[in-house]
Amino acid sequence: MRTGLLLLLLTACTAQPSYRRYVPAANTLLTDATAIPAHVVSYVQQQWPGWRLCSHQDYDKSFWSFYDSTTLPFYAAVDINDDTRTDYSLLLRNGQQLRLVFLLSTGDSFTYQLADNIPATVKTSLSYGLLPEPPGQIDVAYPAIQSLLLTTNAISLMYMENRYCIYYWDGRQVATFKTM
Repeated sequence: MRTGLLLLLLTACTAQPSYRRYVPAANTLLTDATAIPAHVVSYVQQQWPGWRLCSHQDYDKSFWSFYDSTTLPFYAAVDINDDTRTDYSLLLRNGQQLRLVFLLSTGDSFTYQLADNIPATVKTSLSYGLLPEPPGQIDVAYPAIQSLLLTTNAISLMYMENRYCIYYWDGRQVATFKTM
């Protein structure tokens, strides 16, 4: 009995799991051009001629060691001001200049706000990404102990895998909570 149980355990522990890595076909991946709504792209092109939406090609290979390459780190869609309309945050580029734009939906168009605390120039590839941040409490211990209570969705600006800051609605505008 013991020998049979020991043999069963040894077999179970040494057996290699049978799994395949999922690799979607190239035509099923989100592309920069198709994932962002056309009315958002059109608004950006009209509002900031000469600027373009960042794309996967703007990022260094090391950035993708932290994030799934099928995501769009230069784009996030959430209702940041709690008006039940989808708002957008976008990283835009014009040569070496970088700009973070918040498009607040008015229903048929947008108002916008520019973030002023990200580096204005990028010499080579990007290391910044945008992630939705759900309501909740954010505690930071460095550089100073501080807390933020998010009552609505927000946007985290990531620098590689580190949260650089959080953009949230303060009741009047998009405000910044520094986390680095």
